Amino acid sequence: MKKRIDFLVAGVQKCGTGSLHALLAQHPAICMSDKKEIHFFDRGGFTASEAAYRAYHQHGWGIGGGELDERLLYAESTPKYTLHEPSGNPSFMARIANYNPAIKLIVLFRDPVDRAYSHWNMLRRNRRDVPAFNKLCEALLDGRPRPTMGSHMLERGQYGRVGFNLLSNFPSDNLLLLKTEDLNAQMKTIESFLRIEPGEYEPRYSHVAEYESVIDPAIADRLRDFYSTDMEIFARLSGIDVSGWVS
Repeated sequence: MKKRIDFLVAGVQKCGTGSLHALLAQHPAICMSDKKEIHFFDRGGFTASEAAYRAYHQHGWGIGGGELDERLLYAESTPKYTLHEPSGNPSFMARIANYNPAIKLIVLFRDPVDRAYSHWNMLRRNRRDVPAFNKLCEALLDGRPRPTMGSHMLERGQYGRVGFNLLSNFPSDNLLLLKTEDLNAQMKTIESFLRIEPGEYEPRYSHVAEYESVIDPAIADRLRDFYSTDMEIFARLSGIDVSGWVS
Protein backbone atom coordinates (compact mmCIF):
# COMPACT_ATOMS: atom_id res chain seq x y z
CA MET A 1 0.00 0.00 0.00
CA LYS A 2 1.27 3.46 -0.83
CA LYS A 3 1.68 6.13 1.83
CA ARG A 4 1.50 9.36 -0.19
CA ILE A 5 -1.17 11.03 -2.30
CA ASP A 6 -0.51 11.22 -6.03
CA PHE A 7 -1.21 14.76 -7.21
CA LEU A 8 -2.42 18.23 -6.29
CA VAL A 9 -4.41 20.93 -8.02
CA ALA A 10 -2.16 23.56 -6.48
CA GLY A 11 -3.48 26.88 -7.86
CA VAL A 12 -3.80 29.60 -8.88
CA GLN A 13 -6.60 31.31 -6.93
CA LYS A 14 -9.62 32.38 -9.04
CA CYS A 15 -8.41 30.33 -12.01
CA GLY A 16 -10.90 27.47 -12.03
CA THR A 17 -9.56 25.10 -9.37
CA GLY A 18 -13.07 24.49 -8.02
CA SER A 19 -14.36 23.43 -11.41
CA LEU A 20 -11.37 21.18 -12.03
CA HIS A 21 -11.74 19.57 -8.59
CA ALA A 22 -15.38 18.75 -9.43
CA LEU A 23 -14.43 17.34 -12.84
CA LEU A 24 -11.65 15.14 -11.48
CA ALA A 25 -13.92 13.81 -8.72
CA GLN A 26 -16.09 12.24 -11.44
CA HIS A 27 -13.33 9.92 -12.67
CA PRO A 28 -13.56 6.38 -11.20
CA ALA A 29 -9.77 6.10 -10.82
CA ILE A 30 -9.45 9.35 -8.83
CA CYS A 31 -10.26 9.95 -5.18
CA MET A 32 -10.44 13.71 -4.58
CA SER A 33 -10.58 14.93 -0.99
CA ASP A 34 -14.11 15.45 0.33
CA LYS A 35 -13.30 19.05 1.17
CA LYS A 36 -11.80 21.05 -1.67
CA GLU A 37 -9.22 23.11 0.21
CA ILE A 38 -7.45 21.26 3.01
CA HIS A 39 -4.61 23.77 3.55
CA PHE A 40 -2.30 21.15 5.02
CA PHE A 41 1.00 22.37 3.56
CA ASP A 42 0.35 26.09 4.11
CA ARG A 43 -1.01 25.98 7.64
CA GLY A 44 0.67 27.55 10.65
CA GLY A 45 2.43 25.08 12.88
CA PHE A 46 3.09 22.70 9.99
CA THR A 47 5.21 19.69 10.89
CA ALA A 48 6.76 17.16 8.51
CA SER A 49 6.19 13.87 10.27
CA GLU A 50 4.56 10.55 9.52
CA ALA A 51 2.02 11.23 12.27
CA ALA A 52 1.08 14.54 10.64
CA TYR A 53 0.82 12.91 7.22
CA ARG A 54 -1.46 10.20 8.59
CA ALA A 55 -3.68 12.90 10.10
CA TYR A 56 -3.68 14.66 6.69
CA HIS A 57 -4.87 11.47 4.97
CA GLN A 58 -7.49 10.89 7.64
CA HIS A 59 -8.82 14.45 7.33
CA GLY A 60 -8.84 14.53 3.54
CA TRP A 61 -9.83 11.02 2.55
CA GLY A 62 -10.93 9.20 5.70
CA ILE A 63 -7.94 6.84 5.56
CA GLY A 64 -7.65 5.66 9.15
CA GLY A 65 -4.31 3.88 8.92
CA GLY A 66 -2.72 6.42 6.61
CA GLU A 67 -2.24 3.88 3.80
CA LEU A 68 -3.79 4.54 0.41
CA ASP A 69 -5.31 2.17 -2.13
CA GLU A 70 -2.79 1.45 -4.92
CA ARG A 71 -5.64 1.23 -7.45
CA LEU A 72 -6.65 4.87 -7.01
CA LEU A 73 -5.06 8.28 -7.49
CA TYR A 74 -5.55 10.54 -4.47
CA ALA A 75 -5.57 14.31 -4.74
CA GLU A 76 -6.79 17.58 -3.27
CA SER A 77 -7.03 21.19 -4.44
CA THR A 78 -5.62 24.12 -2.46
CA PRO A 79 -4.73 27.21 -4.53
CA LYS A 80 -2.73 28.76 -1.69
CA TYR A 81 0.05 26.20 -2.14
CA THR A 82 1.48 28.31 -4.99
CA LEU A 83 1.90 31.35 -2.72
CA HIS A 84 4.75 32.50 -0.51
CA GLU A 85 4.50 32.92 3.23
CA PRO A 86 3.91 36.50 4.51
CA SER A 87 7.65 36.63 5.22
CA GLY A 88 8.32 35.99 1.52
CA ASN A 89 9.60 32.46 2.10
CA PRO A 90 8.37 30.11 -0.69
CA SER A 91 8.15 27.18 1.70
CA PHE A 92 4.86 25.52 0.74
CA MET A 93 6.20 23.86 -2.40
CA ALA A 94 9.30 22.68 -0.56
CA ARG A 95 7.05 21.05 2.06
CA ILE A 96 5.13 19.28 -0.68
CA ALA A 97 8.33 18.07 -2.34
CA ASN A 98 9.59 16.76 0.99
CA TYR A 99 6.29 14.93 1.53
CA ASN A 100 6.40 13.26 -1.89
CA PRO A 101 9.16 14.11 -4.40
CA ALA A 102 7.24 12.19 -7.10
CA ILE A 103 3.94 14.03 -6.63
CA LYS A 104 2.38 15.65 -9.70
CA LEU A 105 0.97 19.18 -9.70
CA ILE A 106 -1.66 20.73 -11.92
CA VAL A 107 -1.63 24.53 -11.84
CA LEU A 108 -4.14 26.72 -13.67
CA PHE A 109 -3.52 30.25 -14.92
CA ARG A 110 -5.68 32.95 -16.49
CA ASP A 111 -5.24 36.54 -17.66
CA PRO A 112 -3.82 38.20 -14.50
CA VAL A 113 -5.99 41.29 -14.94
CA ASP A 114 -9.15 39.19 -15.16
CA ARG A 115 -7.88 37.16 -12.20
CA ALA A 116 -7.42 40.32 -10.12
CA TYR A 117 -10.90 41.56 -10.99
CA SER A 118 -12.40 38.18 -10.08
CA HIS A 119 -10.45 38.28 -6.81
CA TRP A 120 -11.82 41.76 -6.05
CA ASN A 121 -15.38 40.67 -6.83
CA MET A 122 -14.97 37.74 -4.44
CA LEU A 123 -13.80 40.11 -1.70
CA ARG A 124 -16.67 42.45 -2.50
CA ARG A 125 -19.24 39.67 -2.18
CA ASN A 126 -17.82 38.73 1.21
CA ARG A 127 -17.27 42.23 2.58
CA ARG A 128 -18.94 45.33 1.21
CA ASP A 129 -16.34 47.66 2.76
CA VAL A 130 -13.68 46.69 0.22
CA PRO A 131 -12.40 49.75 -1.69
CA ALA A 132 -13.53 50.22 -5.29
CA PHE A 133 -11.44 48.18 -7.74
CA ASN A 134 -9.81 51.24 -9.33
CA LYS A 135 -8.93 52.78 -5.98
CA LEU A 136 -7.54 49.53 -4.60
CA CYS A 137 -5.40 48.94 -7.69
CA GLU A 138 -4.13 52.52 -7.72
CA ALA A 139 -3.16 52.29 -4.04
CA LEU A 140 -1.25 49.06 -4.68
CA LEU A 141 0.40 50.28 -7.88
CA ASP A 142 1.40 53.67 -6.42
CA GLY A 143 2.90 52.17 -3.28
CA ARG A 144 0.52 53.90 -0.90
CA PRO A 145 -0.13 52.39 2.54
CA ARG A 146 -1.45 48.92 1.85
CA PRO A 147 -5.16 48.45 2.52
CA THR A 148 -6.13 45.68 4.90
CA MET A 149 -8.43 43.95 2.42
CA GLY A 150 -6.96 42.91 -0.91
CA SER A 151 -3.37 43.86 -0.07
CA HIS A 152 -2.01 40.80 -1.93
CA MET A 153 -4.50 40.90 -4.80
CA LEU A 154 -2.00 41.91 -7.48
CA GLU A 155 0.84 39.74 -6.16
CA ARG A 156 -1.24 36.63 -6.76
CA GLY A 157 -1.14 37.34 -10.47
CA GLN A 158 2.66 37.40 -10.58
CA TYR A 159 2.98 34.05 -12.27
CA GLY A 160 6.70 34.34 -12.93
CA ARG A 161 7.50 33.81 -9.26
CA VAL A 162 4.98 30.95 -9.18
CA GLY A 163 6.65 29.23 -12.14
CA PHE A 164 10.12 29.72 -10.68
CA ASN A 165 9.03 28.27 -7.33
CA LEU A 166 7.46 25.24 -9.00
CA LEU A 167 10.48 24.47 -11.16
CA SER A 168 12.84 24.98 -8.23
CA ASN A 169 11.16 22.12 -6.38
CA PHE A 170 9.91 19.70 -9.05
CA PRO A 171 11.05 18.34 -12.43
CA SER A 172 9.06 19.72 -15.34
CA ASP A 173 7.62 16.25 -16.06
CA ASN A 174 5.79 16.45 -12.73
CA LEU A 175 4.09 19.73 -13.65
CA LEU A 176 1.09 20.47 -15.84
CA LEU A 177 0.63 24.21 -16.28
CA LEU A 178 -2.57 25.13 -18.09
CA LYS A 179 -4.33 28.26 -19.24
CA THR A 180 -7.85 28.19 -17.89
CA GLU A 181 -10.01 28.25 -20.95
CA ASP A 182 -12.58 25.46 -21.32
CA LEU A 183 -11.46 22.92 -18.74
CA ASN A 184 -13.90 20.37 -20.13
CA ALA A 185 -11.94 20.39 -23.39
CA GLN A 186 -8.64 19.96 -21.54
CA MET A 187 -9.53 16.78 -19.67
CA LYS A 188 -7.78 14.58 -22.24
CA THR A 189 -4.55 16.51 -21.61
CA ILE A 190 -5.02 16.05 -17.87
CA GLU A 191 -5.80 12.34 -18.24
CA SER A 192 -2.63 11.87 -20.28
CA PHE A 193 -0.59 13.72 -17.65
CA LEU A 194 -2.03 11.54 -14.87
CA ARG A 195 -1.78 8.39 -17.04
CA ILE A 196 -5.39 7.33 -16.54
CA GLU A 197 -8.02 5.99 -18.91
CA PRO A 198 -10.47 8.45 -20.51
CA GLY A 199 -13.48 9.24 -18.39
CA GLU A 200 -16.91 10.74 -18.90
CA TYR A 201 -17.66 14.03 -17.20
CA GLU A 202 -20.62 16.24 -16.52
CA PRO A 203 -19.37 19.64 -17.75
CA ARG A 204 -18.26 22.30 -15.29
CA TYR A 205 -17.62 25.91 -16.19
CA SER A 206 -15.35 28.54 -14.66
CA HIS A 207 -15.51 32.34 -14.69
CA VAL A 208 -19.25 32.55 -15.32
CA ALA A 209 -20.11 34.94 -12.48
CA GLU A 210 -22.00 38.08 -13.45
CA TYR A 211 -20.24 41.27 -12.37
CA GLU A 212 -21.88 44.63 -11.74
CA SER A 213 -19.55 46.38 -14.19
CA VAL A 214 -16.57 45.78 -16.46
CA ILE A 215 -12.95 46.73 -15.78
CA ASP A 216 -12.08 50.36 -16.49
CA PRO A 217 -9.81 50.24 -19.60
CA ALA A 218 -7.44 52.80 -18.07
CA ILE A 219 -6.76 50.72 -14.96
CA ALA A 220 -6.57 47.55 -17.10
CA ASP A 221 -3.78 49.19 -19.13
CA ARG A 222 -1.89 50.08 -15.93
CA LEU A 223 -2.22 46.53 -14.68
CA ARG A 224 -1.01 45.04 -17.96
CA ASP A 225 2.03 47.30 -17.79
CA PHE A 226 2.60 46.23 -14.16
CA TYR A 227 2.51 42.55 -15.13
CA SER A 228 4.43 42.79 -18.43
CA THR A 229 7.92 41.87 -17.19
CA ASP A 230 6.61 39.11 -14.95
CA MET A 231 4.58 37.66 -17.83
CA GLU A 232 7.71 37.52 -20.00
CA ILE A 233 9.45 35.51 -17.28
CA PHE A 234 6.43 33.26 -16.87
CA ALA A 235 6.19 32.61 -20.61
CA ARG A 236 9.85 31.54 -20.75
CA LEU A 237 9.46 29.24 -17.75
CA SER A 238 6.12 27.70 -18.70
CA GLY A 239 5.97 27.80 -22.49
CA ILE A 240 2.46 29.24 -22.18
CA ASP A 241 1.42 31.86 -24.75
CA VAL A 242 0.67 35.03 -22.79
CA SER A 243 0.40 37.37 -25.78
CA GLY A 244 -3.21 38.19 -24.94
CA TRP A 245 -2.33 39.02 -21.35
CA VAL A 246 0.13 41.85 -21.90
CA SER A 247 -0.19 45.29 -23.43
